[in-house]
Amino acid sequence: MEGGWFARHVPRMRTVYRARHEQIVGTLRGDFADELTVIPSAAGIHVSALARRHSDKDVATVVAVAARRGVAVQTLSAFAVGDATRPGLLLGYAIPTANIDEGLRRLHVALSRALRA
Repeated sequence: MEGGWFARHVPRMRTVYRARHEQIVGTLRGDFADELTVIPSAAGIHVSALARRHSDKDVATVVAVAARRGVAVQTLSAFAVGDATRPGLLLGYAIPTANIDEGLRRLHVALSRALRA
């Protein structure tokens, strides 16, 4: 930190994370629009999305199917206090940018398969 590396690192990472955020949000609002509603956010390294018509149990099934396909997402209920939650997903993007599109493709397949059952 004394050498100034951290001060140069932070703005660069803000740019990287902003691009990742926009990439994920754009895909969710397009390919996932029938199933998920993005919760607007301007901070953090994750995107949250509410399930449009499915239960928390359905979302938990999506998380399990996604995990088997190599994609780690979490239910929003995992972060709730009491009953103050709606069914949804939390998608982190502290991953290589090059992996995002494939991860979202796999998540889309997992979502389709889990909710079809």
